[in-house]
Amino acid sequence: MVCIYCGSETEISNSRNQKKTNSKWRRRTCPHCQATLTTIETFDLSKAVSVRSNKSYQPFSRDKLFISLFYSCKHLKKPELVAGGLTDTIISKLMPRISDATIDISEIIEVSADTLKHFNKAAHVYYLAYHPLQTKNS
Repeated sequence: MVCIYCGSETEISNSRNQKKTNSKWRRRTCPHCQATLTTIETFDLSKAVSVRSNKSYQPFSRDKLFISLFYSCKHLKKPELVAGGLTDTIISKLMPRISDATIDISEIIEVSADTLKHFNKAAHVYYLAYHPLQTKNS
């Protein structure tokens, strides 16, 4: 990665895995101008994971998941913050279920509904009204 101040190559001086968000935190230093930068690196799931739905495939969309959770949590204070946190939690729960770079839509719905059930009953009911639980073969 290049320095945002002088354009020289930076060196990694510290690096930590972020288990909860499936990302990597890195401290970088520029040997040329001595600037210190912090970066957070994450996977681009839309390029890495496909969602299987009715025998068709589409790229995974974090935004679609966020929006469905946002509408389910609209009755809460600051639903955008709540939905952001829930989205990160659900994605971290989905990661072990991804097989051959694909995941079934029913698994996304199942994990999302289960997470909402433990978080807020009203959000859980609202989510299920628009995303009924499915079997893998339907």
